[in-house]
Parts: sequence; structure tokens; C-alpha cells
Amino acid sequence: MARHRKPTEQTPAAGLPRGSGRGPKPVKTCMACGRPFEWRRKWARCWEAVKYCSDRCRARGTPLPGSGREA
Repeated sequence: MARHRKPTEQTPAAGLPRGSGRGPKPVKTCMACGRPFEWRRKWARCWEAVKYCSDRCRARGTPLPGSGREA
């Protein structure tokens, strides 16, 4: 039977949410809806080319009235 260590106060990750030690993720604003969205791992290779927060916004492509992204 394998024994698992319990986190102690000396452990740096004790009591912190998972993945919290990596720092802030880059944020962009969606060209279609104007909402902010964070970096995702699947966009790691093409982050500079990402313009839309979702497939729905990418399919729409044009700014919504009142989104703050009017042409």
C-alpha cells in the first residue's frame, strides 16, 4: 500500500489552489464581442494570431453593436 504525504505548512503549495504558482496569464480582447479572454494551452503556438474568444465569435467575425469594437 502506497503512502501519500499530507501537505504541511513547510510545503510551498500547501493550502493554495492547483496551478496558482504560475503567475498571471496573458489577456486579449475579443474582436467580435469585446470581452476579455485568457491564454489557453491549445493557443500556445499561435497566440499572436488569436483574435476571437470562441468559435461562435470567430464564425460571426463582425463586432456586435454596443460591444465597444465598432468599425
